[in-house]
Amino acid sequence: MNRKLVSITLLTFVIATMFSIVRVATLTEGPVIENTTWEAKDIKVGAYYYLWYTGNWTRDHSNCVDTPVLGHYNSSEPSLIQKHLDWFEELRIDFLILSWWGIDSLTIKTSKLCFQKLKRIQ
Repeated sequence: MNRKLVSITLLTFVIATMFSIVRVATLTEGPVIENTTWEAKDIKVGAYYYLWYTGNWTRDHSNCVDTPVLGHYNSSEPSLIQKHLDWFEELRIDFLILSWWGIDSLTIKTSKLCFQKLKRIQ
């Protein structure tokens, strides 16, 4: 991926997240539509989850200018997936949109691991 595409993707994610937070705050304050009251429990919050970081950040992710909180990781590490899922739960994320590139891609293994971990949670 080129740097511009990554920047646009991240910007879109940030804007969508900010819109969701503002929307939840607005909807929980009272009626939005006449005779209709929304509550926080009625709102579902989701997040994009990218499963394709390989661990070789110099070669595969050279356009990434920041270092993740957990360092330069490999997305297919089970302990990392669990940590991310723990964070999603703490943040009360209701659903994830997984970045999946198909059966023959590097994301297939990571997707399976993610679903296995989620299955154990339920």
